[in-house]
Amino acid sequence: MTTTEAQARGLLVRKPTQTDLRAVLTNDDLTGGDIRSRLEAQCGGEPTKTDVLELLATAVQSSDYKWFVVLDMAPAPGVRALSPSAIKDKGLDGLRILTREAADAQGIEVPTRIPNSKTFSASGPGGAAMQSLIDQISDFSVPTVSTMTLKVSADEASGTSDIDLAIASLGMLQKQNISVRATIRAEYKGVAGGIQFQGTADRQDFQSAYNHAKKALGGATKVAGEVTLTFTFAPALDITDTQFGQIHTVIKNLALKNTTMTAEVAK
Repeated sequence: MTTTEAQARGLLVRKPTQTDLRAVLTNDDLTGGDIRSRLEAQCGGEPTKTDVLELLATAVQSSDYKWFVVLDMAPAPGVRALSPSAIKDKGLDGLRILTREAADAQGIEVPTRIPNSKTFSASGPGGAAMQSLIDQISDFSVPTVSTMTLKVSADEASGTSDIDLAIASLGMLQKQNISVRATIRAEYKGVAGGIQFQGTADRQDFQSAYNHAKKALGGATKVAGEVTLTFTFAPALDITDTQFGQIHTVIKNLALKNTTMTAEVAK
């Protein structure tokens, strides 16, 4: 079969991408048929109507209607833009695609969308807890993490090992935006009462302060409390990003015995 024959049968046509869509969406007002025809040159042939509907729905969802809106009737004041799910159920030829600026100028109603967000939690050894978070997020519709916390504790039975290891991770993750909250109490032989180290600081300042506090904790007969590391990602970080992988590796290799972790996913 020749290349010409393969192309004629649609065997060389690839699915359109968002990059293709940006290249062809150059007018303020186009029909679904216009979009499909323009994508033909980009894709090596005319894409299926289903692929174009999926493309439009994905673009509207990812841009929160800020790029363009899709209608199933002629634009007029009060006409409501279609949601991403509604776009997929419509016939392509009956759709109108307007840039957001054109839609606003004509009084089109744009749906108010609530960003998808959810908080996941896991507990156990550090590496296993974080892997559990990753597995849970992988099954969710939004794979990007905006905030993650790691909490460790100290008590009479376990000592301060997990706290010391968690704080050691701060020096290994210097590129991350991390704040630390701590409440640690220490008691001493023959002393009624004790001392308490409590506060919140960013990564570097906390490391410095804890180095001083650690000396006082060394002579205690009992130490109890907890430390929470809060990672903030702006913009939200995809769980497949190498930065997220580095955090996972550090936490796993430190072999924290008992942790409680949370991760908030958001767009």
